[in-house]
Amino acid sequence: MSRLKSLLAQLPKEGGTMPTSIDTRLTIKDLESYIKEQMDDPRHAGVEFDPILDIILHCQKRLENGDYMPRVVSEAMVSLDEYLLERSSLKTCVF
Repeated sequence: MSRLKSLLAQLPKEGGTMPTSIDTRLTIKDLESYIKEQMDDPRHAGVEFDPILDIILHCQKRLENGDYMPRVVSEAMVSLDEYLLERSSLKTCVF
């Protein structure tokens, strides 16, 4: 969990003024809060952190390449949801 926090801290922070549309206000702080909320959910207790770290590293690279922060954050949230849903589905399957 400490590696997760340190990677989140390394992501570039938003700068300047953002447009007023709700969709364009997503920031790294939103992603950080979202990941923390999901990890505190007991349904995700056994989830591996490596794929989540990969999502964060991918975000970092995209932001360093100049990608639009709200889009990067939004897509990271979707990726996290897909991963957690997949993991939850595997736990509930009966073999």
